[in-house]
Amino acid sequence: MKFIKSTTFNTFLWLLWRDIRALRKTFVSQWIDYSFIMCAVVVLNNYFMTAFGMPASFGVHMLVSQSIASMIWLVTSDTNMLAMDVHGPKTISYELTLPITYKLVYLKYACAFVIKAIAINLASFPLGALCVLNKIDVGAIAPLKFLGITIFAAIVIALFSMMLAMLFKSIDALSKFWMRWGMIIWMFSGLYTPWYIMVQASTWGGYATLLNPLLYCLEAAHAAFMGQQQFINFWLCVLAIIAFGTTFAFVGMYFFKKRLDCV
Repeated sequence: MKFIKSTTFNTFLWLLWRDIRALRKTFVSQWIDYSFIMCAVVVLNNYFMTAFGMPASFGVHMLVSQSIASMIWLVTSDTNMLAMDVHGPKTISYELTLPITYKLVYLKYACAFVIKAIAINLASFPLGALCVLNKIDVGAIAPLKFLGITIFAAIVIALFSMMLAMLFKSIDALSKFWMRWGMIIWMFSGLYTPWYIMVQASTWGGYATLLNPLLYCLEAAHAAFMGQQQFINFWLCVLAIIAFGTTFAFVGMYFFKKRLDCV
C-alpha cells in the first residue's frame, strides 16, 4: 500500500514538473506581454482617469485589480485549451493510464495553472507598481497577506475556470458562457470600486454581488494592499474563497470524471 501511494505521488510530481518545465519556454514572452498590459492599465487610470474626477488612489486600485485580471486571463486561456482536449482528441487520456487517480490528474492541471498565473503575475506586478509609486501608501501594505491572497485567488480562479470547462458539454457552449456572462461577472467583482460603494448605489444589487467568487478575491487583495477600512474584512474574504474553491473542486472533478468516463 505504501509503495502504491509513493508511486502515485511521484507520478503526480513528475507530471506537474513536466508542465512547469514547459512554462520556461514561454515565460519571458508572456511576462513581457502582461507587463505591457499592467503598465498600460495603471498609467491610463493613474494619470488620465484621475483627471476626469476619479479618486487620487484610483491608479493603485486598478494596479491591484489588474493583478487579479492577469491571473484570470492566464488561467482561462489554459483551461480553454484543456477543455478543447477533453471535448476533442482527449490526449489527456494518456495521463489517466499512469498509476495516478483521475482526481490527482485534475488537481495536477489546477496546480500547473496556478503556478503559471502566480509566477507571471508576481513578475509583472513590480513594473506596474513603479508606474504609480508616488501614490502607493507603503504603510497600508500587508506583504504576507497580499502574497497569500494572490495564491488563494489564483487557486479559486483556476478551480472556477476548470469547473466551467468540465461543466459545459462543448467548447461552443463554454465560449458562449464567457461571452454572455464572463464580462458581467468581472465587471461586478469590485474591479473599479469597493463593494461598499456598490451597496450604497444599490442595496439589492450590492448584496447580489456577494454570490460572485471574484468579488472576494479583489476585495481581499485591495484590503491587503491599500488598507482594510474601505473593503470587506480580509479574513471573511479568505473563508469565502475557501468555501467557493472547495465547491468548485468537487463539482469540477465530478464532471471531469463524467466527461472522460474515469473509473
